[in-house]
Amino acid sequence: VAVVEVGLGGRLDATNVIKPLVAVITSLSLDHTLLLGNSLAEIAREKGGIIKKSVPVISSPQAKEALEELRIIAEQRQAPLTLIGREWDYDLRQEPALPGNGPYRWRRQVTVTRSPEASHIRCPMRFELGLAGRHQQENAVVAVAALNEVWDSFPGLSVESVRKGLAEVDWPGRFQILRSQLGGPTILLDCAHNLDSAEKLAQALKDDFEYETLWLIVGITADKDVEGIIKALLPLTEHVVLTASSHPRAAKPEELEDIAAAEGYKVFVKQSVAESLEFARKAAGPADLICVTGSIFVVADLLNEWEGLQSEFEEGDLEFAPPIKSAGP
Repeated sequence: VAVVEVGLGGRLDATNVIKPLVAVITSLSLDHTLLLGNSLAEIAREKGGIIKKSVPVISSPQAKEALEELRIIAEQRQAPLTLIGREWDYDLRQEPALPGNGPYRWRRQVTVTRSPEASHIRCPMRFELGLAGRHQQENAVVAVAALNEVWDSFPGLSVESVRKGLAEVDWPGRFQILRSQLGGPTILLDCAHNLDSAEKLAQALKDDFEYETLWLIVGITADKDVEGIIKALLPLTEHVVLTASSHPRAAKPEELEDIAAAEGYKVFVKQSVAESLEFARKAAGPADLICVTGSIFVVADLLNEWEGLQSEFEEGDLEFAPPIKSAGP
């Protein structure tokens, strides 16, 4: 089984040599605008390039202008279009987290309340989710709908296997808890690399996690909506460290600091992800949350260096100082 992610756009992507069993388009947002267009309609036109003749296509809920473009392409190619929120309906639920569930405030669940008449999923049907964030609850329904389309091609597929997969899925770099134990701060990684994902991270940090103080370590790639990401994340806390990944496209921390200052924020600046984590580790308290985000490359740098860094977090080797205060807006 191959799940093939389109590289960039879709219309001109090399993955178009493949004719899949089903095509899936998740929630569209403004990203890579220099190549894909400056509106959701233009981006949808590019993304819709993965829709193949007579191949079913599953779409997340979309903005009106994006959905209209996808609908036109699907009609032209005689591809049945299934829209989450229309053919498939769902209810998002959360229950208090079980003891020992780390910093999570809730257990994530989604209940499919309505599905097409010929669906293999009988409604209502509840699924526990291993990924945090309301957007992942929506993504789970997209996955279930896509599986329903290919169900007959895989005799071993069952409702129980779908339940197990959604409950146990582990996605490095997406709300990944790198460290969570008594005696030290929790470290959370998330590849929030554009405005839409930064806004989703901000919402999840407010709604889904428990901590005393939030520390943000943020590095952003220069070709992204730097100002938008900063505006989405910096209001969350006074404890922000701006940094840069080792990637050549990374924005310099000093440039990020200038943008933050223009918005009225004072921040700490460190030149590397490792240096930033060391700084936050010494300043954070044992019940605090350190969130590393802003770029896939920032998260990658930390994961690549984690083996050497984690000894600093061993219980008994931590020297906690009172949290360092900086002026907010």
